Amino acid sequence: MFTFTPSSGSDRKRPDQPWINRFIHYKVCTTFVKKANNNTECCCGGDFSEHEPSRVHKASSGEVWYKEEHIQKMKGFHFGKIKFVEEDGTHQPEFVRIANDFMDKKTSERRIMELLETKWKLKRPNLLISVTGGAQEFVCPPEIEKRFKRGLARAAKSTDAWIFTGGTNTGVMKLVGEAVRGTSFGSQIITIGMATWGIIKNREQLGTTAKVHTAEWYNILEQAKANKLIWEYATKASSNKKRGAYLDPNHTHFLLVDDGTQYNYGVEIDLRAKLEQKISERYSEGGVTLPQICILVEGGPNSIKTLLETIKLGNPGLVIAGSGRAADVLAEAHKLSRIEEAFDKQGATITVRTLSDSSRDEVYQVIGKKFPNSPPKQKEEIFNWTLELLSHDRLLTIYQLEDSKAFDLALLAALIRGNAEGSSSLASMRLAITWNRPSLAYSLILPNSKFSNKDKADLLRISILQDKSVFIKMILDQGVDMKYFLTQERLSGMYNELDENVLCYKKFRGVANCKEGDKLTLTLPYIGKLLEIILEGTYKSEFTTEEFKANVKETKNTTFENPYDLMVVYAVLTESHSMAKLFWERCKTPIATGLIAYKINTYLASVQRSRLNRDEENERL
Repeated sequence: MFTFTPSSGSDRKRPDQPWINRFIHYKVCTTFVKKANNNTECCCGGDFSEHEPSRVHKASSGEVWYKEEHIQKMKGFHFGKIKFVEEDGTHQPEFVRIANDFMDKKTSERRIMELLETKWKLKRPNLLISVTGGAQEFVCPPEIEKRFKRGLARAAKSTDAWIFTGGTNTGVMKLVGEAVRGTSFGSQIITIGMATWGIIKNREQLGTTAKVHTAEWYNILEQAKANKLIWEYATKASSNKKRGAYLDPNHTHFLLVDDGTQYNYGVEIDLRAKLEQKISERYSEGGVTLPQICILVEGGPNSIKTLLETIKLGNPGLVIAGSGRAADVLAEAHKLSRIEEAFDKQGATITVRTLSDSSRDEVYQVIGKKFPNSPPKQKEEIFNWTLELLSHDRLLTIYQLEDSKAFDLALLAALIRGNAEGSSSLASMRLAITWNRPSLAYSLILPNSKFSNKDKADLLRISILQDKSVFIKMILDQGVDMKYFLTQERLSGMYNELDENVLCYKKFRGVANCKEGDKLTLTLPYIGKLLEIILEGTYKSEFTTEEFKANVKETKNTTFENPYDLMVVYAVLTESHSMAKLFWERCKTPIATGLIAYKINTYLASVQRSRLNRDEENERL
């Protein structure tokens, strides 16, 4: 429901259309043609009341329904924010109704990324997690549900991941929603639900079919332009439709995919696959695509097919063994299989898993038990999909979820196994650094990787900014040339990533004459000036000389004679003591550098004491 204030549109000029209204379209059935065996239902799947009244007419006698002819693209007010009426109203996810073939054109690919980045203002992810599994018939052991929810939330948060699901309040989608809601940081985890528009209960509440240029149309238009278009949506036994599903209230965003038909599940599958792939390519760095993984929890036959399509694109899959049905079929088949060597299309040796004749019979029996109501043809499809999945041994990981704290480890291991070849190993290493899993880096990444000097420099920079000393040492041991790494531009760039909570941050703002509220931009002369202040005249920085300041722009790629000494100073100023020790052990002038580090630490300790005394005084007042 949308509340608006009537007003006259007769004396208005036609206003500009909102961005979504201009560029995003959906589909509607424009002709009600009765099914041969059902007088109340259209060939599109819905009854007459489920068609948009201003855009549908009843077919003439004898008219035949054709999807290409009777379904047309439309634009309207099916976007905005959703206010779930049974919730407290603080969480109002964004949504858009969008055509299933929207990404078939290159221009539309650009538009959908513009929607995510500019209109929804989503920050760049470090990982894509696509969750698939059971919906209406979802049955998963409670203990596995609990571990999965806690493990998924922790993994997504620690990597700034985006999670994709089917978006409805059923099965594994509901489980994911509960996972991100059941944490103190739930609102920060981007969880995008991609559901079929035509199966959503109460979908008529998510938009309007108001005629153009009426008072209602103008009022809604004004709300849309102000980004204040909010639709009230009820989800608890408020629909008289037996078919379909409600949206899950815990997702952060929804793309509701429409092909003009109704009650036809799976309309979103193709668009979802294309969008996930586009996002992965969009956020690639240095030829390395954004890592993505598909997680299967429980699931029906289509879940196995979805996992297979993901793996065929070269993306790893993680199967939660013991969660039920599809996941258990794959886990059992994997256990019964044997590893053999084969050749890929390029002639390279790969490992595949195969089944003996007796093992094939056992897998058939498991399929029969897990899917007793499936017809023989579908059981044959499940078996063939399973066989094909086993042939992608490197990309398929079976995981027994025994501890939620180890889930992120399993997720990372699956990504590393899947990305073990080529430039993808760089993406795996970045994830290992983010998750602080050096053991996996040593055992699974380094033995299969040859990083370029540029890659090593990138990984070292990430490790320094995240204060991961074990990884810093690991990368230095790979033969990093610190003179190549530490340019003037890179050093100042790392200082500009300073956390606002470090003790010297306010002092840096002072020496840079940075006003409150303005963005702090540090140059090497500012850094040198602060060091001279801290060291009280006992130190003269080369960064503050007139010659250096005059040539700083032209020498941004210039390196330093003693890079380790400068990194000790950086580490101490950023309060990274283990990092400081690591660099100090490698510097050329350990005694002089150690004295400078001691002096800086003494200064920072005095700043900390002053801050504590001020806080105590404020408490007394």
